[in-house]
Amino acid sequence: MIISLFRWRCILKRNTNSKNNNYKINTIKIVPFKLILKVFYFILFFGFQIKVMASHENRVLLVIAELDARGIPAYQKIYKGIEDIAFLIPATFVNYGNTYREIHVLNNNNATAENFRNKLNELVEDKNTSTIDVIMSLHGRKQGLSFVDGSYSLEELRKILIYDNQINQTLYKNKLRLIYNLSCYGHYHSNLFLEMGFKTAIGSLAVNANGELEYPSFISRWSRGLSVQSSLAFAMQQAVLKLIDLPIKLLGLSQNNFLKNVNSKKIISGDSKIKIESNNIINY
Repeated sequence: MIISLFRWRCILKRNTNSKNNNYKINTIKIVPFKLILKVFYFILFFGFQIKVMASHENRVLLVIAELDARGIPAYQKIYKGIEDIAFLIPATFVNYGNTYREIHVLNNNNATAENFRNKLNELVEDKNTSTIDVIMSLHGRKQGLSFVDGSYSLEELRKILIYDNQINQTLYKNKLRLIYNLSCYGHYHSNLFLEMGFKTAIGSLAVNANGELEYPSFISRWSRGLSVQSSLAFAMQQAVLKLIDLPIKLLGLSQNNFLKNVNSKKIISGDSKIKIESNNIINY
């Protein structure tokens, strides 16, 4: 995601039951600035109706987003805007539609690899939760991911998230469902997430640059009950991809930087037909 289109204001509630000092979103209010433009944006991406889903009380969403701490200094403001959008857009649907019981957020200094594992463990052990979805927005490369505490190879993450994880693995795998990975080269991380137990993993082929269009479009359709594949369909059209990727790629070529490797096309690994109301099978 390159640009935050609007100004948002968020009221956060500290999750006092968490060891990781993360937050849960309590209320989202839209600042009444450029109201007409906001309404147009909402209609364009979200449509006129938000479908109310069944069994949302058993679903939770975990958002982990940290970009500015380890990003290129010249892009700090952009990275911060991307982080904010990562949890503000799905939070809108939590408040205005029955999509998830709650959203948990790991950002800033809380967005470490161990905190990610520990928060997943905490959610898995909650008997009131049967389904866990994740949105991830970190700096990525083919060989790994960067959390706030450092860059980890896929093998290092496999050790932290799987081999050194003492939780009941059957329960763990039964509750994890979807991970929507907005990090660059996200497709190369998908096998790790499927090994963890996620049923579906989404990730880009290279540098991901189309989030400002794809992300709200996906969340809108997913929240209204479309499958993962159908939720991505609009943003994955070749004409739409080129509209976003081509100018950024040309900029990268002119400056000879990482942007020249843009390819925001998403690959779905695992089950592409799951929907937000799809239930996981729990074997205690």
